Parts: sequence; C-alpha cells; structure tokens
Amino acid sequence: MKQKDKTPAEVQPPDLKAEFLDAYKASMFNISKAIKMVPGVNSRTTIYSWQKTDKAFALAMIEAREELKDFAESQLIVLARGIPKVEQDTGKLLGWDERPDSAAVIFMNKALNKDRGYVEKIQHEHNTRPPSRIDLDRLSKEEREEWYRLLDKATIPDEEEIQNAEIVEDD
Repeated sequence: MKQKDKTPAEVQPPDLKAEFLDAYKASMFNISKAIKMVPGVNSRTTIYSWQKTDKAFALAMIEAREELKDFAESQLIVLARGIPKVEQDTGKLLGWDERPDSAAVIFMNKALNKDRGYVEKIQHEHNTRPPSRIDLDRLSKEEREEWYRLLDKATIPDEEEIQNAEIVEDD
C-alpha cells in the first residue's frame, strides 16, 4: 500500500496518538486545546479518523472521558460533604474550610435517589377505564359507513382549517 493511499490513522505514528491523549487529559478534555498542544495534529478530522480506524485509540478516548466523569463525581462528593476543619489531637470539629454545598447534596439525591422520591416531577398513572376495543367487522356495511360519517363529523380539523373555518350555530 502506498503512503498516499493510507488513512491518517495509518500514517500517524502511535506516539503521536499517545501524545494527543496526554494533551487531551492535560487540557481538561478539550479537543481543540489538545490539538494546539500537539505538533503534527492539525484538526478534529484527524482525531475522528483515528477513533474510527484505531479501536485502541477509540477506547482510550472513552476511558479518558470516564476519568473526567470520575473526577467530576469526586468533586461533587467533596462539595456535598464539605471540608471540615478538625482538631488533630481530639478529632473535634472546629468548623469548616468549605461548608457542605446544599445544591450539591440536592443534585446528588436527585441523581442517585430517584427511587426514594428525590425527583422533580411525580408521574401519576391513571388506569380507571379499560382500554377501548373496537372491532368494525362486527358492524354491517351500512353501520360502518355511518360510523365513518360520524367520526368525520366529530373530528377536529387541523390548525389551518380551524382558522379558516366558518362558525356555524345550531338552530
């Protein structure tokens, strides 16, 4: 295979991919910043091509995103717990370097404890009427024609038709 027939993933040395992954993590998982940090990587197209053609690189990118998610989760836990100021000898709480963040606690409960009622919306299901079961084959031809006529009469027209409809009052 000639050099020009190869995809960018095949042309670029594996070291460049590792260098990009390190830059991606160092840039707090910002692809644009990571590209600027690695000479030899010129565009997102290169990164996307590597992800499509190199399974190990694609998995490394996924793993890097998982690291970011783990970091964010650990920071959320720190915010929810707070950072206590503790007396070294007795372990007595003296106060807080960082007070627990109530918004973080609420968010964690909504994310983790939906089954315990920490949700924004409560869904109610009503099963008061059994589902309708209609079998038009049980009707005669005349009854079916009447059914369709009445259905057409009771059907609300589309939005356009409503605006152009004439108001007719019953006698």
